[in-house]
Amino acid sequence: RRDRTAIVPLSRALEHERDPLVRQAVIEAIARIDGIIDTAGDGASERQTGRERRT
Repeated sequence: RRDRTAIVPLSRALEHERDPLVRQAVIEAIARIDGIIDTAGDGASERQTGRERRT
């Protein structure tokens, strides 16, 4: 969905999780979501045409 809806529950899970491998997986999942959002926020939507990007 390219939004941050999954970050809140993942962050909550991270607060209570004690297993280091699970914690690492959750941290990586949050980082991946942030990376997707940062990439999508580069100013050009996938649906925009070249003309729309130039204006």
